Amino acid sequence: MDAGITSFFDLAGYWVEDANYIKVRTIGAEYNFGSLLDSRIKNLRLGFTVQNPFNWTNASFDPDASGSGFSTQNGFAGGGFAFGTESAPRIYLTTLRVNL
Repeated sequence: MDAGITSFFDLAGYWVEDANYIKVRTIGAEYNFGSLLDSRIKNLRLGFTVQNPFNWTNASFDPDASGSGFSTQNGFAGGGFAFGTESAPRIYLTTLRVNL
């Protein structure tokens, strides 16, 4: 290696960004309606869940993801260095449970 040329990857272990963050992974609720329709339905439950609803960070990118997609979040995209995944998507789930 030339004395005056240093690659970013030689210094990658020293690259640090203040990336404090809080993530809420799952919020869910379920309600039990009990018996309905003159006891034709013994039990009816309705539920709702949201995965990855909130993310608060003071960094310029999602600190929970590393590598792929950094450039779209104003971060460093290093061509395979610290290769990882995108942030987990927000997912909405509804459940309906019926006992006849």
